[in-house]
Amino acid sequence: MHNGAKYTAEALPKVIEGLQEKGYEIVPISKLIYKDNYHMEHDGSQVSDKQKQDPSTQENHTNTPTKEKKK
Repeated sequence: MHNGAKYTAEALPKVIEGLQEKGYEIVPISKLIYKDNYHMEHDGSQVSDKQKQDPSTQENHTNTPTKEKKK
């Protein structure tokens, strides 16, 4: 959906209702962002500060999907 598009405001209530009927919960973005011991990378991913300090850490605590490389 695009902010300010001609039919967005009209369609939004039905979209929200449809998602809620499927079990989704609408939450503010602030609920999706890790705040403690994480930082944002330039690509918008969230990375644990521990991972930044120790790159050999095997844990990957990003909050955005990773892109698979094409073979």
